Parts: sequence; C-alpha cells; structure tokens
Amino acid sequence: AEAPRRMFEYCSTALPKIIALLREPIARYESQFQMRIRLKTRGYTSKSAADADMRRDVHAFCGVTKHHATWYLHPKPTGLFEPARNGVYEGVYVAHLKRWRHAGFTVHTLFFEEFFSDERQADHLRDVLRYIGLDPTKMDAHAASRRKYNTKGADFDYLPRHTFSSFAQRRLAVLFRPYNDGLAAFLGRPLPDAWARWPNATGDACDESAWPRRPGW
Repeated sequence: AEAPRRMFEYCSTALPKIIALLREPIARYESQFQMRIRLKTRGYTSKSAADADMRRDVHAFCGVTKHHATWYLHPKPTGLFEPARNGVYEGVYVAHLKRWRHAGFTVHTLFFEEFFSDERQADHLRDVLRYIGLDPTKMDAHAASRRKYNTKGADFDYLPRHTFSSFAQRRLAVLFRPYNDGLAAFLGRPLPDAWARWPNATGDACDESAWPRRPGW
C-alpha cells in the first residue's frame, strides 16, 4: 500500500510513467487462480478448487470491510492486505489507482478487453509507445501485437473445479459492483461492456449462509 509513496520519494526528480492494464475483476481473479495451480505456487495444486479459494478470500475481505463499506471512497484508501494475498482485494482497482494518484503519479489506464481487441490492438500499442516517449513509427505495432508471450504451461489440463461456478460469479459480481462503479467515476469514462457480467445479480455477497454446502467449505 505504501509503494506509491516510496517510489515518489525515490524518484521525485524524474517520475516514472505508470501504466495500469485492468482486466474485468472476475476474469482476472479466475486467471490468477489458474496460473497458481498451473505453476504450483503459494501451495496451490491441481486439486485446488476455485470456488473454495474464492470463498476464503470473500470471507477475509468482508471481515475487514463490513464496518467500513466506503473505505475506497477516501482519496488515499487504506491498504487492506499484503500484495497478492487476497484475490478480491486485488480487483478493487479504484483503491489502488487512488493511492498512486495521491502520491503524485499520473497513471495511464488501459482496459485489458480493449487493449487486446483484434480490431484496435496495434492502435492501443502505439498509444502506449507515445505515452512512454517512444516514436510509434519506429516499430511495426501490428506485428508486435501479434506475438505471443508467457505461454509456458498453456497446455495444462484444466478441470471443472478450476473455474468459478455461476453462483460464485454472481456473488463476485455483486461484491465488485460498487467498486467498479467507483472506478468508472474515478476515471471519468465508462467501463467496457465485458465488465457488465451478471448485471441482474442481487443479494449480500458477504452472507455466507447462502453459500452451497459442499465438503471442505
């Protein structure tokens, strides 16, 4: 949570240019889980289950925020968890971006779904090059945007338990909704259509009594 402040103090004479690439938070969370079981990091294995992992994170997140529901509206929201320790918290982008702005940084914010769209991927890459001070005419942006990176383990066999159930996705949609609305207001522009997952989902995402009863939960 204090990384923006420390970086500003260290780089105050020549601030680095920060780029934030934001993915729809439910998809980002599921991707993080699948990466961990594929690489077997942080104790995850192929036997880990996405819904059970998410329920633990929701329980921890709701336990911290239940009496401070508007914490993210503060100009410098409090850091709630250590980096990469809670998948729900990682997806509350508005809180993270506010801390960078509060520290004095300008953040060039991109949406994953738009950046990797086939129609405009090269255009988005050129915009990034301009932002960091490079001449986009010196690179074949179209060819660069078609290259594949970080594909190690892409042939991993995912099982049904490695994806969120529709029930879990609806719960996350309800939980993330106010934070996504806050992000749109903070950025001053609408979120991509792909972010409107389960728009009719309702209920209290923190009410664990409504969760299905399954072994190990």
